[in-house]
Amino acid sequence: MMLAQPKQKIKHERKCIACGIKKERSAFLRILCNQAGKYIVKPEPKDFGRSFYVCPTQSCLTKASKHKHYKNKIDFQSLIEAEERVDKK
Repeated sequence: MMLAQPKQKIKHERKCIACGIKKERSAFLRILCNQAGKYIVKPEPKDFGRSFYVCPTQSCLTKASKHKHYKNKIDFQSLIEAEERVDKK
């Protein structure tokens, strides 16, 4: 009789739109476009819609803010300021 082997945990890797580095998704900021067309930073895990990931660093946030597809849709400056406040704590 064979013993059941424990299931291995699946790593959910994502890619930063700014620098292209792959990491586990918990290492990124998730920005979601919901069904109403609104962009939400750090949505709830159950929220549904198209999303992209950005490293929580100043350089990646700045580079993502200049991305042609998201340039005028997301207020990245307020996002950068919010991240600076979090880093200072």
